[in-house]
Amino acid sequence: MSPLEKINKVVGSSATVCNNTSKKVDKLISDATNFMNKFQNSFESNTVKANEAISNLDSSFKVEREKFQEVRTGIKTNHDVFKSSISSQISKLQDELAMEKPIIDNNKDEELDEDKVKRIKAREAELDEHQRIVREDKAKEKAEKEAQVTLEV
Repeated sequence: MSPLEKINKVVGSSATVCNNTSKKVDKLISDATNFMNKFQNSFESNTVKANEAISNLDSSFKVEREKFQEVRTGIKTNHDVFKSSISSQISKLQDELAMEKPIIDNNKDEELDEDKVKRIKAREAELDEHQRIVREDKAKEKAEKEAQVTLEV
């Protein structure tokens, strides 16, 4: 084979390899383009679905927030009414206590006076008992002296 034929053969082989490589590169580009198109479509579809889900969640949370706000308002109202009722009851009890305090104080004074009277009566009873015993002793002594005088006579 002559050098020219060898060069032609190498150039032909090289052209075939280049054509095959070009076809493979074109196929890779086509596959990459198809993949990117599918990826873009999936991304857009997923983005739409995610945005819808977020919108639905936002709507649901808005409704729930409104319900919680209603409950909070109701609880606050009930708490205020309860607090007012308790304050009113405490005021009534304080007023009643203020009215009854003099009565209670009088009763305490009367109880103290009754206790004093009982102690005084108990002391008087002790003194009376003591005086009775002294009188009996004196009467006994007198009777003994009279008996002795009678015996001596």
